[in-house]
Amino acid sequence: MKRLNVRMLAYLGLLAAMGVVLAALRPVNLWNLRISFTFIPIAVAAILFGPMPAALLGALIDVLGALLFPSGVFFPGYTLTAFVHGLIYGLFLYQKRRKAAPPTLPEVEGVPRRFLRKSDDPLRILAAVLLYLIVCSLGLNTLWISITSGSPYLPLLSTRLVQAAVMTPVQLAVIGILVPTLRRLRGKLT
Repeated sequence: MKRLNVRMLAYLGLLAAMGVVLAALRPVNLWNLRISFTFIPIAVAAILFGPMPAALLGALIDVLGALLFPSGVFFPGYTLTAFVHGLIYGLFLYQKRRKAAPPTLPEVEGVPRRFLRKSDDPLRILAAVLLYLIVCSLGLNTLWISITSGSPYLPLLSTRLVQAAVMTPVQLAVIGILVPTLRRLRGKLT
């Protein structure tokens, strides 16, 4: 994990505040269907700081959101899901800064080496979003709703597929815009 410094803590605090506000402003909030944009600050933390800060931020947003804007009973399983959410995003979206390539690598007619490697960003984004939706949204959150409400798991899963179908393209589009933008700005921000 990256060493915590004052700047990182300040950014994480701002992202936590943003996440709590976004958690309170859910456009759709039914008992088993929640469409929210709290994934944005978690994705930003994952891109800039890595898996563990993003995971801790996800858990913090969940706890603060439950304390400040309760929408039902607090259940620690949702906090676990938020932690795993940040962890998944961090593992797929964070790329350590690469050192300059060794001088032994040949240049191709004056083209800088950074343009020679094929970008794997779209595949990483797709993997992060799909893994989050399968493991966290459809798997864990459906289980927690089933436990807290006493409803059977499979009927809940079928209704939550609608949420996954709506949120998948939204998350892909938003994170697809965030990744290249934040990677360019990372040197100035961190």
